Amino acid sequence: MAPLQDNQAAGEKGGDKMTNDQKSQIISLRKQGSSLAEVADKLDLPIGTVKSFCSRNHPVAETALDVESLPSQPSAEGAKCKKCGAPLEQRPHHRQKLFCSDKCRLSWWHDNRHLAKGATEKTCPVCGSSFTAGAERKYCSHSCYIKAKYAPSPVTRTKAEHLGKGVKPRCS
Repeated sequence: MAPLQDNQAAGEKGGDKMTNDQKSQIISLRKQGSSLAEVADKLDLPIGTVKSFCSRNHPVAETALDVESLPSQPSAEGAKCKKCGAPLEQRPHHRQKLFCSDKCRLSWWHDNRHLAKGATEKTCPVCGSSFTAGAERKYCSHSCYIKAKYAPSPVTRTKAEHLGKGVKPRCS
């Protein structure tokens, strides 16, 4: 086993600690628009160290991020449920909530099926009603599916007729 360095014996990971001066230089270089690789080369640090520091402290190059070009997202303050309008409590660093409950979410999607991906307007071949559904669905309801599957076809033939044998009358 390799001998431990002084800082590793004290429980630190890796080699030397990053100094406060290096941390401030990373922040200033990123604000000037330098990439992570450029910062690592200029400060003679491993790129993984620079990436870790940047991911924890969020220094981003100002030129790389144009705030006006980003799509506007609903702010956490004043967010309301899309169905009932109840105020929503947003958690930081989590996806924005759109609904206050599963009941509201299901109800809203039931009312707005036309907004679902791949939804098209179709006509039921059994009852003729129109409905909105994805590519796989053929009938408007389960009852129409059962009627189509188990209802006798318009041309119902007996086994004898199917085999080409006529039904002969019985002699008495």
